[in-house]
Amino acid sequence: MASGCLCLSLVLAKPAQADPAKTFFYGIANNNTIYQVNPLLNQQFPVNPTGLGVDQGSNGIAYDTGRDQFFFFYNPTAQGQNQTYDLRFWNRKSTGPGSLQTVATSTDVGDPLGSRNRIPTNAAFYNDSLWYFDGDPTSTILRQLKLTYNGAGDTISGTSIENHDLNTYSGAKYAPGMYGDVAINAKTGVLYGSTTNGNYYKINLGLLGDTSNPIYTDLGEIQTLNDTGGYVTSGLQLSFSADYSSLFGARFCNEAANCTGYVPSAKDGDGVYFEIPDYNNPTHNTDGTRQLGLADVLYFGSPGFRDLGGSATVPINEAVPGPLPALGLATAFGWSRRLRRRASGSSSLPR
Repeated sequence: MASGCLCLSLVLAKPAQADPAKTFFYGIANNNTIYQVNPLLNQQFPVNPTGLGVDQGSNGIAYDTGRDQFFFFYNPTAQGQNQTYDLRFWNRKSTGPGSLQTVATSTDVGDPLGSRNRIPTNAAFYNDSLWYFDGDPTSTILRQLKLTYNGAGDTISGTSIENHDLNTYSGAKYAPGMYGDVAINAKTGVLYGSTTNGNYYKINLGLLGDTSNPIYTDLGEIQTLNDTGGYVTSGLQLSFSADYSSLFGARFCNEAANCTGYVPSAKDGDGVYFEIPDYNNPTHNTDGTRQLGLADVLYFGSPGFRDLGGSATVPINEAVPGPLPALGLATAFGWSRRLRRRASGSSSLPR
């Protein structure tokens, strides 16, 4: 584990399918710092503090594995009504930590990029585009922010946006909600999404364009274990491993009220990481739920993140100076003991 960061964590015994050497993915924290996370190696550390000054101003991070480039949305002003957002960019190969560029503004694209009062809280990179849902919890529009590159190079020369109304397609209809996150399997062109009301689903991006195609599949309601041995509806941040063999989900507590009753009993800002078993197929539970219990927990760390991006094939091996999470060691040890007690008794809990 890299030095320079207090990375609080606990690993529970759950073998994962993914190669730990291909499971380095990225998250953005409340203070706008980009972190590298590997739940299979029990590791997370800051790789770019960004220097952006608006607290909780960033969200919707996405990572272009092929070009080694990061994208995320940023609100340069205080949150409120009639907001517009910028798309920020970090080229990891050619610029150092903190060296950000603005790829597009709302004025450039002729679109607010998010809803007027909510920043996009999800994003994934695929096929030279950023795919996301805006912050409107009633919207059925999947947004595709297309990026134009100079020849075969890595320099972005233009942007445009295309909106896809998912409920104009035949078959099962998309159920909108707050996010959550999206992740895209670049090998199959399938987008997976998780909303805060527990909805977990997939969309076949390869079928977009012909509305006679059924593109949406409900994969079940995600629930995670609570203090009493029951389950509560949960939305997860999502990221694939670099080889797409595994899909990981992270529960992020962005308000203290959203964390009560969870195992562990987390506080504002914490994260719990799961592997989603059989991620591509609908749940086998008769009630339509996908229950993630202690056996599915891989890692518990602080801080948690506002959003997760994709995985790198070559990790960043050195931490950069960044703020330490405001969490006491006594509290961390208390959570660790509590998790161990629950893990030792998990065989009696419902699965």
